[in-house]
Amino acid sequence: MAFWIRQDQFEVLERDVGIAELQRDVIRRLGERSPGCFAIVPERAIAAVARLGATRAARHGLTRLGPVRLFVEMMILFGCAFDDDPLFPWAGAALAEAHPTQTTKADRLHDAMMEYLRATAGIDQQRTLAAMRRFEPIATRALSMDVAPEAIHAVLLQETRALFPERLAYLGPEGEAKAAHAWAALAEARGITGGGAVVHALLACLLGHGFVEDPLFAWADTRLRGGDVQAIVSEAGLYCERVLRFMHEE
Repeated sequence: MAFWIRQDQFEVLERDVGIAELQRDVIRRLGERSPGCFAIVPERAIAAVARLGATRAARHGLTRLGPVRLFVEMMILFGCAFDDDPLFPWAGAALAEAHPTQTTKADRLHDAMMEYLRATAGIDQQRTLAAMRRFEPIATRALSMDVAPEAIHAVLLQETRALFPERLAYLGPEGEAKAAHAWAALAEARGITGGGAVVHALLACLLGHGFVEDPLFAWADTRLRGGDVQAIVSEAGLYCERVLRFMHEE
C-alpha cells in the first residue's frame, strides 16, 4: 500500500506489546495519518497484518511496541513478508544485525528503509504510484505470452523492469537474478507457467513476494486457488485504482 511511514520517534515501552494493543495502535495511527484509507483495506485486514507482524517481528527479536509497530507499518508498505523478500535484501540484512537494544535495531531498519525509499519511491511515492498505473496494461499483455521454460527468467526481468524499474535497478544485476529465480520458483510451486508466471512475478514485484498469504490481498489466494490468473489481474488492477484515487484525493 502506498503510504509513507513518517520519521517520527519510536515509542519504546519497557514491556512487550500485546496483540490487541498493537492492533489498536496501528489502526489508530494509520487512520490519523491517512484518513479514509480503510476504504482501500478494511480495518480487519490491518488487524490481521498486525497480528501476523507480531509473530514475524518476534523472529527477529522485536517484541516492544515501537519496533513492532515499525515492522507492521513496513509490512503494509512493502508486503507481509518483506523481511525475507528477495526484492528487499536490505531489510533482512538490517534485521540480522546484532544490536544491544531493540530500539537500535529498529533505528537501523528505519534508516535502511528511508535510504531505499529515497532511491526508489520518489517524492510522495510518485514512482510507486506510476508502477501501479502501469500494472494492469503490462499484466494483461503478459497473460498472452507463450513463454518457454528456458526463457522465463529473462522475461520476468524484462517485464518487472518495465513495471517498476527503480526497484529492479536498486537490486543490481546479482540481486535481479536472485529475485527472478525466486519469483519463478514460487510460480512453479503453485503450478503457474508461461504468461501466468510473468503475472505472478509482476504481482510479487509490486505487492511483495508473500502477496498470496498477505491479509491485505485476501482475493489473491482465492483467485490463484481457482487458477484464474485473469481474475487476479483484474482484482489487483482494482486495488491499484483505489490506491491511486485515494492518494490523489489526499
